[in-house]
Amino acid sequence: MKTKTNKRIVLSKKYIVELESILHLSTHAVCAIFASDCANHVLEILEHDFEINYQAKHAILAPHRWVSHDISMIESRVYAQKIHVIAKDEENLALKYLYRACGHAAATPHVKKHAIHATNYAIKSLLSLKSGDTEDVEENERKWQIKRLLDLGLKA
Repeated sequence: MKTKTNKRIVLSKKYIVELESILHLSTHAVCAIFASDCANHVLEILEHDFEINYQAKHAILAPHRWVSHDISMIESRVYAQKIHVIAKDEENLALKYLYRACGHAAATPHVKKHAIHATNYAIKSLLSLKSGDTEDVEENERKWQIKRLLDLGLKA
């Protein structure tokens, strides 16, 4: 199933501000795990209907591996770079946004502010599949994200 690559998706600022304030207070490790969890949540939804590139799963695991000291920050960035190249060439908008979410999750060990971008692209991936009123989809996913971040706590 192909979707248009020119569909512009504007996210509500309502939850972005709340997430950013919690992320600001959170440790770098919490932000990395959270970004990974958000990308993985959407990947699990999409993999029922799409064939997901295996590099996406590697990118999602990179922050967990970084937190557990299995890989370095530089190695995590390599996963981010690889999936961003795949995203650039992806024609399906839902997958393109999913891969961007995965890339930003893998980049979060480098800079924790990538976490908010991972959350935004995860939601854009879901929204790209919908037409008409998408407010409920965005709100439900943001609520899931905020709950997940609060469940992780501010420190890991």
